[in-house]
Amino acid sequence: MKKKLMLHKIERGFTMIEIMIVVAIIGILAAIAIPNFAKFQNRAKQSEAKANLKAFFTSAKANYAERSTYVCGLCGWSPEANYKYNYWVDGTNDLSSADATCTTKPAGSGSQSTTAFTTGAAHNLSSCDTWTIDNANNLTNVANGT
Repeated sequence: MKKKLMLHKIERGFTMIEIMIVVAIIGILAAIAIPNFAKFQNRAKQSEAKANLKAFFTSAKANYAERSTYVCGLCGWSPEANYKYNYWVDGTNDLSSADATCTTKPAGSGSQSTTAFTTGAAHNLSSCDTWTIDNANNLTNVANGT
């Protein structure tokens, strides 16, 4: 009599519970990461405004050194390509971006005189994010007061 060999097929794979646990962990990590990513994007956009306002400050100071006046319009300055913020200088040389619908200008900003200037930028992040810089190099986030 011959013995029958019984071969057992070994099944490999994940159980439904293991898959559900992995999906739940991924969901928790995504819930933590997405808000942080949005904050990171906002900080990157703010860096654009800060860099452009500092560049305008440098241009205005150079104009003042040569001509003893801050009245120079854009003073030879222009923002980086594809800029996201609206910039205002003196009311006639303001630059608008299609991406920024926020046009809030704080009182006194967007002015140039022979002895002083204040210029700014605004963009609609989670709220209206407004930055100003003046001839004393005071860079201020008007919305947050910082």
